[in-house]
Amino acid sequence: MPEPSTLSVVREILTPNLFLNTDEVITRARKKGLRLPDSELRRAVIKTRSAMKAKAREAAPTTVPAAARHIVSPKVEPEAQPASETTSATDLPSVFANVVRVNGVLSACGSVEIAREVAEAVRACGSVDAFLQHLDLVAEVRAVRA
Repeated sequence: MPEPSTLSVVREILTPNLFLNTDEVITRARKKGLRLPDSELRRAVIKTRSAMKAKAREAAPTTVPAAARHIVSPKVEPEAQPASETTSATDLPSVFANVVRVNGVLSACGSVEIAREVAEAVRACGSVDAFLQHLDLVAEVRAVRA
């Protein structure tokens, strides 16, 4: 049976957790049938991880200017919309756009756990606008300390 592609195996292992320890990636790659020397596997891990990070940076959303963050959108009560409207075919493009956005956030965060922590922080602040105000405050405090 032919040996699987080194880069495809390494990419498959790193996809769920880009920051997985290199030695752990090598161990898992060995279990999947790779027999290259450790030095070559280590190089493949580093090369693949760098490429995946670069791709995540390219897909990351651009920073929104501070002035644009404070725009308050009107709140729509969930009861105001019939259930049939929330799942209609006309809403699919916006659902897909949100899925793409979440995927970009996940790529920028590096793991599902970190993305969940961010979502919980937004929820704890009460709204996206409140979270962004807190984010600006923390950024200013960190800039003063630096």
